[in-house]
Amino acid sequence: MRKIRLFYLITGTSVGGAEKALFDLSTSLDRTRYEITVASLKDKGLIAQQLEAEGIEVISLGLNEGSNLSGFFSSLFTVFRIERELKRRKADILHTFLFRANLIGRIAACAAGVPIVVSSLRTMEEEKRYQLFLERITSFMVDRYIAVSENIKEHAVSHSKIPPDKIVTIYNGVRLQDTRGASDPEALRRALNISPSDRVLMVIGRLRKEKGHSFLIDAIDEARKRIPGIKLIIVGEGEEEPGLKAQVRRLSLTETVVFTGLRRDIPELLTIAELVVLPSLWEGMPNCLLEAMNAGKPVIATAVGGIPEVVLDEYTGILVPPRDSKALTEAMVRVLSQQEAAHKMGARGRKRVEQCFPLEKSIFETEMLYQEVLNRKVLLC
Repeated sequence: MRKIRLFYLITGTSVGGAEKALFDLSTSLDRTRYEITVASLKDKGLIAQQLEAEGIEVISLGLNEGSNLSGFFSSLFTVFRIERELKRRKADILHTFLFRANLIGRIAACAAGVPIVVSSLRTMEEEKRYQLFLERITSFMVDRYIAVSENIKEHAVSHSKIPPDKIVTIYNGVRLQDTRGASDPEALRRALNISPSDRVLMVIGRLRKEKGHSFLIDAIDEARKRIPGIKLIIVGEGEEEPGLKAQVRRLSLTETVVFTGLRRDIPELLTIAELVVLPSLWEGMPNCLLEAMNAGKPVIATAVGGIPEVVLDEYTGILVPPRDSKALTEAMVRVLSQQEAAHKMGARGRKRVEQCFPLEKSIFETEMLYQEVLNRKVLLC
């Protein structure tokens, strides 16, 4: 049996949930069965470098990000480039991630005659109407959609009118590991100027509006008045960073809030965290919560998107409404004041990840979807 030719297309290869999912998927599949190529609409980022280190070819298409006329022609030219690459590689499956890659990729695949197109649905962000319209009118080009949560699936059916039988829910997964003793916590604390007595909270993710960091910073301003030695570590980078740092200075929180920038040692950083918070305004299914629960940490998160399918309220963590700094404050104070209960939440979260969200399960279900469509189209020969 010949190798199945897989072509992955993603909007960019910087560090994010979709990019990490692509990395985990493409590096976990059996290379004796799959021939894998990854293409990024934008320039190569960190994930591209990591993929290449794993021996996977990555193509950068250099798409113009502008929404003006030059951006339009850049997108049009990119369709032709992808069509050419798909034809040259005789791709069996095109699997796309994120809106622009989903749209451009399926048009190119249709022109190239690629037999199978799979699109990932990863977020319920506040789409513009034209995005919902374009998703709807091009859905006939897609054989299967993969939604990362049931909530995302329901959103796609109700807002983009995608037939529910075309959507399969496959949750994200994480590599199970015991992070205890995996690093030198004291060295990390010293490097981040955190004392042994500090109560460390952590938020992980891109510094973008939808992640809700500003509401968390407001909540920390109140929480520090009730919890001595509270520290917030903000891990990530993004366009909101200057505004968030200005907010920290305005609230006189420069000794309380630590910005680390982009970090690759998340499991090690989690060893010094007492609690992980995610104040998102909208979400798909955030990997950072799975990573925190895998490390045995209690979590506080907003009840948006697929988060309630991951975090069981009052069992593995606490769910609060979005855009509600007061609710965040009360939840943080409560968890930090009840250490035994917090420890039990963390232990239950770890067990939940082991049972429901191991990476192997996500990879297996994705591969089964590939096989089902290949068999249906009689391409396995």
